[in-house]
Amino acid sequence: MGGNETHERAWSGEIRLTAPEASAWRWATGLSAYTSEVDRYGVQRSSLAATGNGLHDGSLELTTFSAFGEIGIPFTDRFTFTPGLRIGRDRIRYANRFDSQGAPGLVPEFEEHDTWSETWITGGAGVDYRLLEDVLVYGSVKRGHSSGGFSSVNENAGFGVPLQPYEASTSWTYELGTRAALMDGAVAVSAAAFFNDVRKGHLQSYDLLTYHRVVVPIDYETYGFETDARAQFADGWSLFSGLGYTRAELKNVPSDEPAGARDGNRVPGVPEWTGTFGLENRFNPPAFGAGGQIVSAIDLQYVGSRAADIRNSFDLKSYTTINARLGWQRNDLSIYAYGRNLRDKRPEKAGTEVAGVQALSLGRGRTVGVGLTAQF
Repeated sequence: MGGNETHERAWSGEIRLTAPEASAWRWATGLSAYTSEVDRYGVQRSSLAATGNGLHDGSLELTTFSAFGEIGIPFTDRFTFTPGLRIGRDRIRYANRFDSQGAPGLVPEFEEHDTWSETWITGGAGVDYRLLEDVLVYGSVKRGHSSGGFSSVNENAGFGVPLQPYEASTSWTYELGTRAALMDGAVAVSAAAFFNDVRKGHLQSYDLLTYHRVVVPIDYETYGFETDARAQFADGWSLFSGLGYTRAELKNVPSDEPAGARDGNRVPGVPEWTGTFGLENRFNPPAFGAGGQIVSAIDLQYVGSRAADIRNSFDLKSYTTINARLGWQRNDLSIYAYGRNLRDKRPEKAGTEVAGVQALSLGRGRTVGVGLTAQF
């Protein structure tokens, strides 16, 4: 028995400059910042997880700054080369206090503080070639980075062992694709194939001793394809659809990996098949003095079955959601209302198997709200 509370406060901002629309050279540059503070408080009183019995009171503070730039260099009227670069600095502060409930073998209390910081560089390059006036083919190679840090809970605090930070994750992404406008622009289609090679990816595992999820760095690779299409079939009406396939497998896993992962296991939470189908309408109301358009849309999204955990104990069920949106849009201003998962069916989001019993975490049910976006 017991309970946990988690509270997070986050702030983000970005300043971006881009090339004028009439410029032959496309470029963008800017600065971005993000801060997050997560406080976690919980009391564990379970005989099944005696090593974690006690009070856990911890916090994580993340601050990251980065500068980025990208430029499209037109070598010919049809061929463009686009390099890009981002440089960032991350700092993470971790603090935790553990007070035992008196379980045998545990320290009475334990307090720790630690910091993780790093400077990182990512970037890549892409090329695109206009095969025909309305047909573009492209390719890209990019280097990715995911910061290291700390798990939210130290599963060994009861033994007086400090939490060790996990290393940053890096990746190489390769993509080939095409985009085309057909029937005088009434139909737009795109397709892309990709391959990702991820080193020390930050996967999650369920720790049976403490009943908490912990980060497990494991290499993996993914490959697949994505297709999208949109067709205008009447004045203001359009259909849109998408289909995706992804195969994601673990690799280079040590044979003694305590979390039970093995080479060839599927990456948890990644569906092989996804799909979208929807209908959108835009019209100009004649009696609406403010101008602009009324925009409405409804879509159906499918997510296929996924591995529940890195041990591939069982599969999470596939699910389908229905979403809708209604709003007003004028130039760069949009005001809208939305509803997600209108059928209120809570999907299986994560899971693990404990002593032969399957445990699940469920996603959100029906969500409704209003929003406003402005670009300037």
